[in-house]
Amino acid sequence: MAVNLVSLVMQFITPGLTAKMGDALGIQRDQAQKAVGVGIPAILAGLAQAAAKPQNQQTMSDAMTQQSTMLDHAKSAIKNGRPDVVAQSGNSLLASLLGGDKLDMLAGAVGRFAGIDPSTSKSLLGMMAPLVTGVIGLYQRSEGLSASALTSVLTSQSNQLTAAMPAGFTNLLSSTGLLDGIDNGWQSAKAAGAATAGRVQDMAQQMPPHIAAQAGQWSSAAKADAVPTGSHWPWVIAALAVLGGLAFYLLGHDDQQRIAQRPLAPAPQVKETTGTGVPDQRLTDLAADLTSSVSITRSTLQSISDPASAEAALPKLKQASEQLDTVREAMSMLPPTTRKSVSSVVTRSMPLLNQLFDRVLASPQIADVTKPTIDGLRSKLETLAKS
Repeated sequence: MAVNLVSLVMQFITPGLTAKMGDALGIQRDQAQKAVGVGIPAILAGLAQAAAKPQNQQTMSDAMTQQSTMLDHAKSAIKNGRPDVVAQSGNSLLASLLGGDKLDMLAGAVGRFAGIDPSTSKSLLGMMAPLVTGVIGLYQRSEGLSASALTSVLTSQSNQLTAAMPAGFTNLLSSTGLLDGIDNGWQSAKAAGAATAGRVQDMAQQMPPHIAAQAGQWSSAAKADAVPTGSHWPWVIAALAVLGGLAFYLLGHDDQQRIAQRPLAPAPQVKETTGTGVPDQRLTDLAADLTSSVSITRSTLQSISDPASAEAALPKLKQASEQLDTVREAMSMLPPTTRKSVSSVVTRSMPLLNQLFDRVLASPQIADVTKPTIDGLRSKLETLAKS
């Protein structure tokens, strides 16, 4: 079963939790968000590389399982208790799994990219470590993965990791050696990801619905933060039979070749409903599409640092905007209460997105390139948030 571990973890490390980590370290919230945004795929890259060594597989599996039982504790400590204790234990965990030298290099790369010193970056990574590994462990337990199966999942993430990393950070991380040997195809994945990130993979590889359901049971706070996301392709095709208009967008043009490489089982009939007359899978996939648009927007905005990167980001921002049009049309056919449950994906994300929009537009040179696109995109997101 395909899974996007970056998306899975990002559903748990919410903007509110990121702000708490940043406040604990005395750094600006945009710096914390930037560091967390690249820290998640960076940690996953390190775990994937370490897991690729046969002698590490069982140790990695045991660590993920153990951390899955401590998610509530780690999150509560960060928000209300002792984030310094979480950082210390998290650094020990990463050092044991990756090696102390790799951890220091990773912290240096994240710090340089986010504009914070390496010691602060290392503490932030320490806070993130039990959250990242705990979410992976939860997925491992829910799927019943053996140590070798978990390794396969970790080492198959090169495309997703590439899509989640701005090019500037990828170059920094490459110099640490943490990208070497992942899936024996990192360089080709990086080249492909630069051209196609945000188009199909973010929608095709969202976390399975039953993981989103489990996330709602982590804690009362996690319940408020959990976002239902999409399933693998057979379920997507089932939903497309209902939504119709999304089929051309998802299956059209060059994306057909990508989809053709994945054999599809016959689409099952969706029988259960939410109680509002709307199939559960339809709502799940609508939320997945909306989550994908928000994720593309967020990661793309974070990648903008100058007029050149702004020009490079425009196609992705326009693609996210077009996807929002499709989602909005589909949502218009839903009952008001159901629309609200789907639009909550945007509502929770708007504070961070507005910060990112404002940061990009604060530079006159960048605003000259991006303002029309950003204004249109922001307007569509705000409309959906109020749906």
